[in-house]
Amino acid sequence: MLVVNISKALMLGTALLAPGGYCGQMVKAVWKLGSFNTISPPSGGPMYGNDAGFAIMKEDGGVIYQVNYPGGYSPCMGNSGNGATFSLTGGCLKDGGEFQFNCYTESGLSPSNCAARDKFGNDLATGKGSKDYAFTGISMGIDGWCGVEFELGDGVDCEPGVTGFKAVNIEGGR
Repeated sequence: MLVVNISKALMLGTALLAPGGYCGQMVKAVWKLGSFNTISPPSGGPMYGNDAGFAIMKEDGGVIYQVNYPGGYSPCMGNSGNGATFSLTGGCLKDGGEFQFNCYTESGLSPSNCAARDKFGNDLATGKGSKDYAFTGISMGIDGWCGVEFELGDGVDCEPGVTGFKAVNIEGGR
């Protein structure tokens, strides 16, 4: 009898401690900032430019949502305040589903940190930025990025090409 009770206890303990699966789709949010600058050519002034972008991707790399300026603003800002924060609704999210995305840059050139948040502003996942420099003799480029992985929630399954997302600037966008 003692052996049976120990067996039951071990099976119950194993079941209770078994890793549970997640209930929603895991996705990655990625912020990107880049800039370049060249020296003056003989016929005029220097050339320079920058770009920005934000994307949500499936674990296999399929792009669910991608835009350069969510809600019409840069996805990553800084130098003061809390950076740029925007909300995302619609698309493949359930009715009332909302996520907030925040990105801060200390230099203005590349993301320092980023976060995916629930609709109340609580962090679901945070990340640290990375950057890469490229020198070509007469020009310099900086590419920076930051990314996090988070769960979309129960029963949400987003596929590439989904439309109907709405991005709204909450804080810091320019």
